Amino acid sequence: MLEAFDFDSQGNRLSGILHRPALSPGQTPDIGIIFANAGARGRLGSTFQYPLYARAFTALGYPCLRFDPHGIGDSEGNIEISAMPDFYGSLQTGRFVKDTVNAISEFKKRVKPKKIVLLGICGGAITSLLAAARESSIDGLILLSVPVLLDAEGQAEVDRLPSGYARQYLWSAYGKKLLSPKAWKRIFSGKSEFSTIFNYGRAALKGLLPQKKAKSQAKEIEKHPMFNEHFHESFTSLVTSGTKVLFLFGEGDALRWDFQQQYQDLFWQENATYDTQSEIHYLNGCNHLFTLREWQHQALDLAKPWLDSLGE
Repeated sequence: MLEAFDFDSQGNRLSGILHRPALSPGQTPDIGIIFANAGARGRLGSTFQYPLYARAFTALGYPCLRFDPHGIGDSEGNIEISAMPDFYGSLQTGRFVKDTVNAISEFKKRVKPKKIVLLGICGGAITSLLAAARESSIDGLILLSVPVLLDAEGQAEVDRLPSGYARQYLWSAYGKKLLSPKAWKRIFSGKSEFSTIFNYGRAALKGLLPQKKAKSQAKEIEKHPMFNEHFHESFTSLVTSGTKVLFLFGEGDALRWDFQQQYQDLFWQENATYDTQSEIHYLNGCNHLFTLREWQHQALDLAKPWLDSLGE
């Protein structure tokens, strides 16, 4: 059963859709799931996967809430005109956290689940993480394609490209074209995307160059200049307090490399609870937005047993 309703957040009326499962009278659901805004498409998700996920989870007995934060979709409020990297940078530092916390309060009043899980993809994933760190009633997080680096206008593309990903991209995109007369014709006619090839080529070669050895084994962690400290602080706080986290990444997603190289490789060893409280999966062939239905169903297949274990 679907229930449309409005609720207040920071002086704005926000629009929500509640998916209610078929429960016995007086029965309290074990787990409720709230979907956090993924960017500019609100309660639909980045590629309209939120309704699919909500229907699947509701069929398992989990009530779900999808909502539009202020300035998005059917909700009130304004979003100032800015460059898209700046908008996404604001998501990564908490633009919709207060709206999400207010949605949690409304969800608890209407549904009264025993446990609450936040789910989000990309911008919705980082919003879920930041909101959960500020709301003690969250028991679990399902984070798809969560960014650990901040977006900023004017950031050079090559500075963000992990060398391994750049090599993989160049081979998959251009490897088969080396023997193609048509591809060579595009090159000589000036129609190829030279700036993209150049940036990815620089990043790929950069990773093959010998690195300077550290002067001291006890050197400080060298963080990426766009490293999101909010991610680190919130994640550490949550897993230390017992919150369970399911990370899902597409194998072909550049953010997967960011997560591994700029977070796992640098921080994972410093806190034993990272392993005990977290589960990480990389989906074969999947991209950043989990665009294809088969990838979305793969994510569901991983989330279902994780939710079962959380409800035990």
